[in-house]
Amino acid sequence: LEKGEADTIIHLRSHVYQLPGPIDLSMANAMKCTLPVLVALLAVALVQPSAAETVCMLSAVAGVALTGTCSTNGGAPTSITGAGSSGVLPGTSITYSVNANARASRFVCASNNDVLTFKASVWSDQTFNICEPSLLEIVGCSGATVANSTFTGITRNIAQPGGCAPSIYGPCIAVLGVQRQTGNWWFFSTSNTFTSVITDLSTTGVTRRGGAFALDRAQSGGKMNVLVVSSTFTSVSCDSGGGISATDADLTVRNSTWTSNLAVNGGCIHFQSLQKKDFLLDGILTSAIRKISLERSTFTTGTANNQGGLVAVYRGNVSISGSTFTQGEAPMGECVWLNECASYTKDQIVGNTWTECSTTFTTWCQGNYGNVWTSCGVEGPPECSTQFPSPPSP
Repeated sequence: LEKGEADTIIHLRSHVYQLPGPIDLSMANAMKCTLPVLVALLAVALVQPSAAETVCMLSAVAGVALTGTCSTNGGAPTSITGAGSSGVLPGTSITYSVNANARASRFVCASNNDVLTFKASVWSDQTFNICEPSLLEIVGCSGATVANSTFTGITRNIAQPGGCAPSIYGPCIAVLGVQRQTGNWWFFSTSNTFTSVITDLSTTGVTRRGGAFALDRAQSGGKMNVLVVSSTFTSVSCDSGGGISATDADLTVRNSTWTSNLAVNGGCIHFQSLQKKDFLLDGILTSAIRKISLERSTFTTGTANNQGGLVAVYRGNVSISGSTFTQGEAPMGECVWLNECASYTKDQIVGNTWTECSTTFTTWCQGNYGNVWTSCGVEGPPECSTQFPSPPSP
């Protein structure tokens, strides 16, 4: 972001956009928590200047069936209700369907010109089996947002009626890419609350991803970008990523709170960069390590059966700043586990507090960079670091 004599210039990768009139950058700096969101939203708007903007409000409370409406560009609302119902939202290329259980819904975008927002939606006290879909599936949507919504008392059990095929996603929200998405695309979560979301451990051998969010680039040829801000995850569990599972996506988590979450790997977050898929960036085929950035967030009392009591990263560029990690528990990586040496960059772990993580200190927990190491919060394979006998000096 630059300030010119009379104009404000925004650089988005190789593209340059000029807005009439100056922007007070001192004000922008004061709002630096929200500026990245605004820039990202602007990017979507610039790429999709004639986008159809659809806003949905859904409700499935106290175990009853889903009801709700969606409205495009402020037009007449379309009712979203009834087991097995489906249709196309007027003025868009978005199709919707309600599962036979009358509680889960699926929205599929067939165009990058569709912008889809779910706001003030509520799901509570819902129990469903291992084969049923996530309560909200968002597929192929290049500018989707879930905001100011709540999930409370949600349980995916291990019932498998008729030997049905188990879902690989957690019980709440699944965001999936499709082959048509060949450019950059985004998903935003802001001010959402997840409480008492339980995924019973499966004996089928299928690993379910993300108690709150399953984020999967899947078949997309483009780059998936995810921003989660000002959200709360309390007593949320799943196989991979008690709260979030991100597969082959760039993930930023900011100003969010995590408490008492549970998983097999990644008590709060499970992040995986597959690296074997390429994506198109400005028409050029590119291969890149995905990045996870944790900023100004609080992680408390997370548990993993295997790796990463709070966070588990499987290949990826890791940045952690201004966050607090307390009381993680796992056989490997009590707080944060990085499965590859290359994921650790000491000057990208900045200004954090680490308490009740590992009592074994290594060189990964030695450089201060504003960190308070009362325990060693970042761990990985033994060949990645060297042990030393006591906490580093302040």
